[in-house]
Amino acid sequence: IKIPKFKTYLKYAACLFALILVLKHIGFLPDPTQNVSNGPSEPVWISKSNPKGIKSKIKLPDGSWVYLNAGSQIQYPENFIENRAVYLNGEAFFEVFEDKEHPFVVETFHVKTKVLGTSFNINSLDPETVEIGLATGSLIIINAASGKEMQLEPGEGSNVIPTNDEMEKYNVDTQTLSQWKEGILNFDNEDFVKAIRKLENWYGVQITVSGEIPKGTCNGTFQKNTYLSNVLKVFGHALDFNFEIDKNNVTINTRK
Repeated sequence: IKIPKFKTYLKYAACLFALILVLKHIGFLPDPTQNVSNGPSEPVWISKSNPKGIKSKIKLPDGSWVYLNAGSQIQYPENFIENRAVYLNGEAFFEVFEDKEHPFVVETFHVKTKVLGTSFNINSLDPETVEIGLATGSLIIINAASGKEMQLEPGEGSNVIPTNDEMEKYNVDTQTLSQWKEGILNFDNEDFVKAIRKLENWYGVQITVSGEIPKGTCNGTFQKNTYLSNVLKVFGHALDFNFEIDKNNVTINTRK
C-alpha cells in the first residue's frame, strides 16, 4: 500500500518542479542566482557627433536647440527633461529653453556652465582653454580645477584655463559670436597655428606647413560656402606664403 502512494508523491513533485521551471523561464519567478539591486539605475546617455567639415542643428527633448560645430560631440541623458545635463567636446552654440525648476548645465573638460533661459557659445576645440561667450540671458561659469565661479551678462565672455586660478571677463560681439552656425567663417587676430586648426576642422582637410611658421595673425570674415582656396589666398597675401591643394591634403609653402 505504501509504494503506490510514494510513487504518487514523486509524480506530484516532478510536476511541481516542472511548473516552477516554466514560471522562471517566462519571468514570473525571480532567479535567485542573479543579483538584485534596489538602488537607482544608471542613466542611459544619448550621443550626437559631427566629423570634421560637417555641422548640425539638434533639438533637445526640452525644446532647447544645439548648433554643433564640425569635429564636435555632445552627450545628454535619456531622461533629459528631468536632468538637463550636457557633456560637450568641441564647439556648440546653445539656445536654452527656460525651466526654473531644472537648470541647464553644460560640462566640458574643466568647465561647468549653469544657465536657465539663455543663448551662448562654448568653444573647447582646444582642451587647454575653454572660450565662453554670452549672447542673451545670464550664466554662471565654474572652473572645476580651481573652484572659482563667475557670472556673465550679455556681451561678456571668458577664457577659462585650468592652470590659471583667475577668471577674467572681456567683451564679445554678440553679432559675430554665433556667425559660424550660419556658415560664416570669422578670424579676429588669430595666430597662424590656431587659424590652421580652424580651417582643418571647418573644411575637413589636413594642412601641412613647409617652412617657417608665419608670425603674423589672421583676420577676415568669409561668407557661407567660401572656397578654401579663396581663404588661403587672402591669408597667403597677408602672411607671404603660397599653397597647393590636392583633394583633402593642403600644403602651405612659406616664402623666405
